[in-house]
Amino acid sequence: MKNTHAQIEEDLEVTKRVFTRLIKTRIQQMVEGGYLLSSDYAFKQAIASDDHYTILSAMDNLKARIEADSMVLASTEYELIADTTRPDARNEDFRLPGLIESAEEEGEAFSIIFIGNQAYQTVVVPILAPVPIAWLCISFAIDEEFVRELQMLTLSHVSLLNIKDNSHYSIIASTLPPALSKDLLNKMPSLTRDLYQSFLLDLSGSDYLTISVSIFNKEFSVIAVLQRSLEEALHPFYRLRATLLIISIGGLLVSLIIGVLISGTVSRPVLTLVKGAREIEKGNYEHTVSVVQQDEIGELARSFNNMAKGLEEKERVRNLLGKVVAPDVAKELLSREVKLGGEERIMTAGRF
Repeated sequence: MKNTHAQIEEDLEVTKRVFTRLIKTRIQQMVEGGYLLSSDYAFKQAIASDDHYTILSAMDNLKARIEADSMVLASTEYELIADTTRPDARNEDFRLPGLIESAEEEGEAFSIIFIGNQAYQTVVVPILAPVPIAWLCISFAIDEEFVRELQMLTLSHVSLLNIKDNSHYSIIASTLPPALSKDLLNKMPSLTRDLYQSFLLDLSGSDYLTISVSIFNKEFSVIAVLQRSLEEALHPFYRLRATLLIISIGGLLVSLIIGVLISGTVSRPVLTLVKGAREIEKGNYEHTVSVVQQDEIGELARSFNNMAKGLEEKERVRNLLGKVVAPDVAKELLSREVKLGGEERIMTAGRF
């Protein structure tokens, strides 16, 4: 758990840098694309015609070429010339004069704007001929598809949130399930104090390693919350643990089966030898044991059969002597080594 937590934290730091780089790259691509569109000769001719519907048609054509969601043309006096989302709007104040002011100072401007409840990535570039004659405002919607693309690139859950007056929060888009998004929104006050610092956050009972970054370094009006599920990160380890548990149980079962088989190969011959010993004890010297194993137990069985054979022969000799001499003499002869030549003893014979 500790190792995984450290690894996720390291990955999340990399994700933060990747996300920041992606946002900057996307902004740069939008600015470059805006300049290319603003330099279109046919578009400049349409603007010069001063015909509203000709300009609007040219803007619709440009919007389709880059798959933008909205395109607005404003004059250098901050008056609306044409708006693809409101075809009949004209000759009114441009609703985002601050963007044009920033573009006048820096040559172009980028921001995230809100039209109703919808957020847009917006870039403003000048129409040069050769001095600025108008300002082209190009917008791309920030929606679930946008954050899913970021999720695929960063391999983390991405939530974009808007902050108003440092106290009101709203989710622009998120890859989290709705229940988790709602829980994240309720815990936003603590997140804003921990910008750029990773920490563990409990969302509906699940732990997520979290890091939040500001998209705007000056305004801090939109932040991105990057998260990785600790449980999802541990899932491969859980799977490995289950696999090892299955292997262990399987190994134990195989060991038990092998143990039973091995014990059977040992116990059966031993029981056979015990049975043979009991037969010998009863005087049944003709009984032999049958063990086919070529090991120590097999050797013991062969020795047992040889012993039984020897006892049988000894018993046969004893019976034979018992028919010729007295039992005590036969016992004496069998109890020690017999020497040729006989032996001398002092004896007394009597008659009764």
